[in-house]
Amino acid sequence: MLHILIHLWLWVMWDKPWFWDVNECWVDYPHHKVPPEVWWYYLFGAGFYSSLLLTQVFDAKRKDFWEMLVHHLVTIFLMGFSWICNLTRIGSLVLIVHDCVDILLEGAKMCKYANKTRLAEGIFGVFLGLWVITNLGFIHFTCLRSRTTEAV
Repeated sequence: MLHILIHLWLWVMWDKPWFWDVNECWVDYPHHKVPPEVWWYYLFGAGFYSSLLLTQVFDAKRKDFWEMLVHHLVTIFLMGFSWICNLTRIGSLVLIVHDCVDILLEGAKMCKYANKTRLAEGIFGVFLGLWVITNLGFIHFTCLRSRTTEAV
């Protein structure tokens, strides 16, 4: 399912001006029309995280049960909040950043569950590096900078 989301965001966002220039997220805000493909991207994303939330409750309990439960609840809340406030442009960028590194985390977890510890640690190391670049780098130094300087 996650690889479908990654292909989806490429198809959805490639031609959007805010994908290439974050400052476009604030042009004419809050009077943004939500393109149909962004609407679908939000719908699939909300469905994906809702399914993770539901399956987690019925799946075998793991050590990170509560952390993942809170993570999925917060993600669904933030998606709904960005939709209600018509912040779908910046919200779609944040969704992409999370989707592109989640596949590595899931791969590392699968290797760990299959007792392939060294492979799991290697994949997790790549995940951690990309997570720092995308979540701490892109979101904080690009999206938040744009919000504080351009959105005003």
